Amino acid sequence: MDATDLRILDVLRNDARMPVASLAGIVGLSRTTVHERLARLRQSGTVRFTVQTVNEMPRAPLAAYLIVYLDGPQCERVAKALAQMAEIRKCVSIGGEIDMILHVEAQDPLQLNDIRDKVEAVRGVRKVTTGIVLTERFNRS
Repeated sequence: MDATDLRILDVLRNDARMPVASLAGIVGLSRTTVHERLARLRQSGTVRFTVQTVNEMPRAPLAAYLIVYLDGPQCERVAKALAQMAEIRKCVSIGGEIDMILHVEAQDPLQLNDIRDKVEAVRGVRKVTTGIVLTERFNRS
């Protein structure tokens, strides 16, 4: 594999369905040359094309719920700040002592800790407690 193959792979990572003609234009080679390189990459096992349905999409290995307590009625403003954090998959406001529950996904405990720290740093957040998901028993969503 050379630098051109690596460039082809880099482009395909961004759009695996890109037509060979478009890919050829981006990497500066003829359509035939790119087609031959792709065939070689497939034969070597470097590139595989698969289909994944939404339910089969790989998920981060660590899921958790962050229980958020606020300093007063600030859900709207805090939710806008939390929406900027891609690791937060779901944010709900609830009634009672707890103000918000966040469903987060992280690659490992260190990343989860970083997410928690970011949530705690949002102005208006008083306290955060964390519950790590051990087993998903069922999911109707």
